[in-house]
This record gives sequence, C-alpha cells and structure tokens, in this order.
Amino acid sequence: MMHFLRLKMNEIHGKLKYILFAAVPCIFLTLAYFNVLYLTGYNYAELCWEATQIKSPETPKDFRDVMEKAKFNDRTKQCELIANKAMFGRGYVTAGNPDYAVTPELKEIQKYCPNSFNQLPIFGLHYWVVGQLESGDKLTIFDRFLPARFFIERMIDKKWGQCPQIRSKVGIPRLIEQVDGRWVFESECIPCKAEIEAANAQKQALEIDNQKWVFKKK
Repeated sequence: MMHFLRLKMNEIHGKLKYILFAAVPCIFLTLAYFNVLYLTGYNYAELCWEATQIKSPETPKDFRDVMEKAKFNDRTKQCELIANKAMFGRGYVTAGNPDYAVTPELKEIQKYCPNSFNQLPIFGLHYWVVGQLESGDKLTIFDRFLPARFFIERMIDKKWGQCPQIRSKVGIPRLIEQVDGRWVFESECIPCKAEIEAANAQKQALEIDNQKWVFKKK
C-alpha cells in the first residue's frame, strides 16, 4: 500500500513540474503584456506618442495647468530616459555640426552616426522614435512582450547600424550614464578636441567680424 502511494506521489510530483514549467512563461508573458514588469514596445509607443501631443503650459494659470505640465514633464523624462539608454547603451554616439568635422575621424562619425545638429529633434530622441513610427516603421507582435529598448534599438540599427563599430574604430570612447542621468564619455575623447577647436575658431572669427562691422559703422 505504501509503495503504491509513493508511486502515485512521484507521478503527481512529475506532472506538477511540467505544469510549473508551462505556467511560469505564461505568467511572465501576461505580466509583460499588461506592463507590470517593464514598459513594452507597444506601451512605449502609446505613452511617448501621447507625450509628444501634450501641450505644456509655459506659465501654469490654474491647478489643471499645473497637473498638465507635471504630466508632460514626467512622460517626457521617462520616454527620453529609455530612448537614450537604448542608443548610448548600445555604443552609439551622436555627430555634431558638420562644419566642425575637420578631421577624417570626425567625418566618419558624420557619415555613419546620427547627427544631433540636423537629424535628431532638439526636443529629444523619443521624438525621433515616434516620428519613425509615424513614417511607417512597424511594431511587431514581439513588441507587446519585450522591453521597449528592443524596438528602439531595432529602428536605430536599421538607420545607423555601423555607428558603434565606426566609433570604436576612430578612437571615440563609449558614453556611460551618470547618476544624474547625463551621458558622458568613459574616458577622454581625443578626436573630439579637433571639433572643439574648430568651433572656438569659428566663434572667434565671428567676434572679429562683428568688431569690424561695429568699427565701420562708427
């Protein structure tokens, strides 16, 4: 009798293991789908599209304006945080003003990396992400379950996929996130010095031209 009960218990225990193996992924996917574990691609698209549509009152006049401004700031911050982690965490950097790309290394970055001067919106990277969706890039069924960074990385890779490799090739260090949310180079960016020098030279030239114009006017 005891032997029979032991066999039955082993049989039930074996079936429970299979049930648990099947149930755990189902529970995980359900929690992901309903945005409990993290922000999925679909959730990000909805949230950040709404964030780009909200009009933030510059000077709140009443409680409703205050709440609207707070809502705008919170959503914008969340959308931009996720987008930046997807891009810079993957090894991307952004190019600057093409006029300051005075070395072969900087010209390579201009060619292969996203340009913050004339390609990415000044309001934030998440505006570009939303714009890509509006332009025809599609979300997939997997984006209902996977974290938002996967679909952002997919769109960035599609347009500038060679950027991380080129960045490493020309000697520009990776960007790392600081406690306050800023992204800075993990070590000194030697190729960036030429860009800074070119920008300063142009600024000085403009100041000299302005002084000459003032002198002539007198």
